[in-house]
Amino acid sequence: MFGRNNINLEKCFSIQTGAPVGQCRIVPVRLSSSPKKTFLAAYSAVFDVDPYVEMFFFPKDTLKLMLFDENGEVLWKRDLGEGIIPGVWFCPVLAFDLDGDSNDEIWYVGNTNPIHPLGVSGYTLDCLDARDGRLLKRLPWPHTDDGYRQSLSNQFRNFIVGGYAHGKPVLITVQGTYKDMFFEGYDSGLNRIWETFVSENAQGARGSHMCPVIVRTADGVDEL
Repeated sequence: MFGRNNINLEKCFSIQTGAPVGQCRIVPVRLSSSPKKTFLAAYSAVFDVDPYVEMFFFPKDTLKLMLFDENGEVLWKRDLGEGIIPGVWFCPVLAFDLDGDSNDEIWYVGNTNPIHPLGVSGYTLDCLDARDGRLLKRLPWPHTDDGYRQSLSNQFRNFIVGGYAHGKPVLITVQGTYKDMFFEGYDSGLNRIWETFVSENAQGARGSHMCPVIVRTADGVDEL
């Protein structure tokens, strides 16, 4: 029998979002300018929207971003608008320092065509300054304007992750789950340095709903 230890959980603070919270993701954010620990919340009043046709519904609220510190002070908020469907597969969010300035950037899937939230040709890779929420960079989201289309359930499954190769940061974007999957790696200048395609019939864990980044060997290169 393993010993049992009691764990007492205490509320540190509470933050009023101004609306009900049906979904919420919270990640730590590194800011060199702040002596306090900071966190990013991505939340919406609606439950997480899934792209599978039997699970999809039309959301009646938008996805919001909020940065706050360990004392509960809200540093900034940003409403991503009606063009971005509030769901972890439609809009993954990552805090990651790609440019090496010791401040994380906030990366997510944006949309330049807000009246067509399913219009993937307008999808973008957006980068915000974590210090104030300003839009810093925007690139076309890969494999949306080249005529390639998957089924609804597979087209809108996206990932954004970050890793390191010999000490240099690499941002990775991924499209697809279950069938065809596309992977792209970007350097600190947002130059695409590699691209990998895993077809529907190839071996691989395409049914996994995660893309973990781990260090398996001592060669100084993370693995996805």
